[in-house]
Amino acid sequence: MSASSGSAKLKRVMKDLKVSWEETLLYWHDENSRQFNEMFMVALLAALRSAELGMDRLSAALNQLRRDCS
Repeated sequence: MSASSGSAKLKRVMKDLKVSWEETLLYWHDENSRQFNEMFMVALLAALRSAELGMDRLSAALNQLRRDCS
């Protein structure tokens, strides 16, 4: 799997996770859901976004390396 295809897959998974979480919040909207969101979802989504950005930078660097070496 290339870095760009991995990044695209991660973007799809993040979108699916966000949609599923928003659907969950339609039925689960108490203090526990707020705590779960703060303790887990916010950090998880931030980590996934950071990984996505890293993969995008890696893909760009690899593309530049390929151009430079050809």
